[in-house]
Amino acid sequence: MWEDPIVAEVRKAREELYKEHGCSMDALFEHFKKTQAKHVSGNGRYACDGVVGKVAEDSPEYKTGSD
Repeated sequence: MWEDPIVAEVRKAREELYKEHGCSMDALFEHFKKTQAKHVSGNGRYACDGVVGKVAEDSPEYKTGSD
């Protein structure tokens, strides 16, 4: 059966995180909550520091005819 390499990578990362937190779903959930809190801006959305917009602005393949 064909295995998607991205799915395999995500599953491997999940297993590693699970093991790092003592195979405890509660500990893993707390880790995710703390990580999320670090990356959410004051308006409740994920903060990206303008990186995504900057990449799109600088990439010619994302330019439209009106740019």
